Amino acid sequence: MLVVDGNTLVKRLAAPPANEWGGHASEQVFIAGQHATKEDIHQGSIVIDAMQPLSVVVDVILELISS
Repeated sequence: MLVVDGNTLVKRLAAPPANEWGGHASEQVFIAGQHATKEDIHQGSIVIDAMQPLSVVVDVILELISS
């Protein structure tokens, strides 16, 4: 599970076109609610900080899948 802070989530939700998931206000409200309550992070999920540079996130994922 890639996670970001609330401010980053708001910025990213402002960017998608209306024809992509998260592009409609109702979807953005749903996503923000899931983020706030952490309901979308299931027990046993591997949480990866997506605030890091992309190369670091990729390295973490590659390390996880190779171990």
